Amino acid sequence: MRPVWWLLVPSLAGCGVFSRGESCIECDLVDDSGDDTPVRDTSTTSADTGDGGEDDSADTQTGDTDTDPAADTDPPADTSPVLDCSALDFAWPEAGSQTAGVRPTLVLGFTSAAPADLALSVVRDFDAADQPVAPLTWDAGRRWAWTEASVRLSAGTAHTMVAQTPAWRCELPFRTAPAPPYQLGASPRTFLLEPASVVAVEPPRTTLGLRSKLATPPGLVLAIQLQAGTGSELQVRTGLVEVTRSGGTVISATQACALTADATSATWNGPDFEAIVPSLTLPGALVGAPLAEGRLRGSFDGSNAKLVQLLVDGESDARVHYPQAHANACLASAANGLPCVPCAADNEPTCLRLRLADAVATERTGLTLEAHDLAWVEAGCTAPDTDAALP
Repeated sequence: MRPVWWLLVPSLAGCGVFSRGESCIECDLVDDSGDDTPVRDTSTTSADTGDGGEDDSADTQTGDTDTDPAADTDPPADTSPVLDCSALDFAWPEAGSQTAGVRPTLVLGFTSAAPADLALSVVRDFDAADQPVAPLTWDAGRRWAWTEASVRLSAGTAHTMVAQTPAWRCELPFRTAPAPPYQLGASPRTFLLEPASVVAVEPPRTTLGLRSKLATPPGLVLAIQLQAGTGSELQVRTGLVEVTRSGGTVISATQACALTADATSATWNGPDFEAIVPSLTLPGALVGAPLAEGRLRGSFDGSNAKLVQLLVDGESDARVHYPQAHANACLASAANGLPCVPCAADNEPTCLRLRLADAVATERTGLTLEAHDLAWVEAGCTAPDTDAALP
């Protein structure tokens, strides 16, 4: 906005022209006598200097003596981005969240294709320190983007996720969950994934009825079993469990006749854990074959009875599981909302890629996952299992 300057001067009857930068205020005065000849107003004559000369300081003793040209110019246009979040229709962590993880998956969903110059950052509020994030990954239509924090965020601390372009800026404040008490102990603890808690990241949430597929067949859920190892080492086993519910509450849980998998590497640090599972099996209506080199990551919540901010990530190569019919397998999977994409190993478009973020798994006490290999499953899980304990 152009600044408005108010200049207070003695009232001059009939002042018609106002000149600035002179040694006095000069106006054309209208003589009431009818003589239209302009006369010079000398009402601000210089003071007696004592030597009969003019006062050399006259320029600084009169009215407005604006000597700064910049004062008459418009201020620079404000080119800072406009605060506006209307381009987003989904974000995680969502604005106002109080339970974000310390290594959260960051997700943005847009109402239309996002601009190429969009940038994402996370700022810790109390000292305005930038928290590094990995480069964004985009879906084909640039409607969905996701990444992860590159460093562990401070627990129980306010942060702001900032998505911006040169034209607009969206700020999404959130708080990480406080560091909880946690314990594992020598006995295994088993946690059941809650399908309703899952955020689908890849494929994007809009192309996959993920939560219903995670709960199909009815009552079949992913189970994650954790057991303390030596030092920071952790023993992790995954499998499928059949549950029955009443009013949303699990009233019974039994291990299903399905493959289990033990992590090849797993560590934990405080309430956080991470594991690589070589063959991670999910409910069949979602992915018909195990995820190779599946990655699990999560944290204990404050109650110590749930895993939160769970990440499940991996790919399944149709050539491995359907060597004679991988093309048909990809067609069937695409019809189910999960198209084949280029594999990480050789870029061949025969892999099913899945990434689930910020899920919750609730502990089921009294349930222990027994090891089920392929021979055991093909036998119908009827013979006595001799490998019931974690290695």
